[in-house]
Amino acid sequence: MRIRFDEQLKQLNKEMINMGTMIEKSIGDAVKALMKQDVELAQKVMAGDEEIDRTERKIEDLCLRLLLQQQPVARDLRNISAALKMVTDMERIGDHATDISELAIVLSEKIYVKKLDHIEEMARETMVMLIQSLEAYVQAGGTLITTYMSGIVGQSDNVHLGGYPGPLRKMAGVWVEEIDALAPEQRNKIRFADGTEEECRLVCDLMHLEGAEEIAQYENDFYAGMTAVAKNQFGKGTVYYVGTDLSESGLAKVLAMAADSAASQPVSGEATALEITKRQADGEDLYFIINFKDEEIPLPAVFDGKEDILTGEKVQGGEMLKKYDLRIVSVPRV
Repeated sequence: MRIRFDEQLKQLNKEMINMGTMIEKSIGDAVKALMKQDVELAQKVMAGDEEIDRTERKIEDLCLRLLLQQQPVARDLRNISAALKMVTDMERIGDHATDISELAIVLSEKIYVKKLDHIEEMARETMVMLIQSLEAYVQAGGTLITTYMSGIVGQSDNVHLGGYPGPLRKMAGVWVEEIDALAPEQRNKIRFADGTEEECRLVCDLMHLEGAEEIAQYENDFYAGMTAVAKNQFGKGTVYYVGTDLSESGLAKVLAMAADSAASQPVSGEATALEITKRQADGEDLYFIINFKDEEIPLPAVFDGKEDILTGEKVQGGEMLKKYDLRIVSVPRV
């Protein structure tokens, strides 16, 4: 029972971080649209508000189910109650981003007679508050993965001074002094602590550790031996910073480390290259299974004999799914 409760708390943590990230981008884009009178960008912000609203409802539903089914006490109760309060305030911030975007459209053909410096300052303060919210959630035990090009610019595309990843620097425990941009045909290599080598491309952050632990370092070029991937303990949580565009297998290795440190298990109970999303309905769990890979991938054995609600037929564990094949499998909840 406690294991399931812990899994639900981790899911709540994940959804809160995801919503905070969406709102941070929404505010930044809305202010940018207003400053630059960019109608297209303003419309994108308004369209994205629906996803924020859906995430809010998802979090509220999860919190209420946790309160009713698990009857949490002490710290767990405080965390769930805080999430319920935070999600309402965060959703309102998203609504304000939509309001700003609507104003940007109305004013798109007007000539500003005064610089909107005060608007930009307000947006900066809002972003700071959002970062503080993310920090608080990670400190409480969340796991966050961020990468190169994070924290480069603010809401008006002005570069953060003093190095990167800007407002995420404290949480990530690293300082990026410089970025080496690689030509399209160029590649570098990184080496993990266990000796595994992986290829990287596009950009290479030249980072200095400020409390973080080195996970992997560069193999070549003038920055050989410098940190490429770092891990930082922040409060009770963990932040992973990936400073380059890793190969698929290299990124998978980092994600596996993060999942392990968060005690996160595959949705289906076994590792697979299929994308599997789990949703809960009355008395059953629904698994949305799709293959995005070029090669065929076997369906996990755990689904053997379960019903595919798209066809009404029983699926077979091990059956091969071609690219873009989809199954929605119903598993009765015990």
